[in-house]
Amino acid sequence: MINRLINKSFTLLLTLLLVLVGAGAMAQQTATRVVVSGSVRDANGQPLELVDIGVEGQPGGTTTDAGGNFRCA
Repeated sequence: MINRLINKSFTLLLTLLLVLVGAGAMAQQTATRVVVSGSVRDANGQPLELVDIGVEGQPGGTTTDAGGNFRCA
């Protein structure tokens, strides 16, 4: 009877530990998300439209708008 109670307690504690570790890992992934924004202009300060913006080695990216502005999340 006591062994069974100890076994159930151990199983419950182990399950709780695994859930907490998993939740911590997920929180770290969302915490490292960075948003980069800015504008692209030529040598005369004029905005450049349709310039491709991306991070080297990463999928995705964005393009500047008519005002030369961009935002990557």
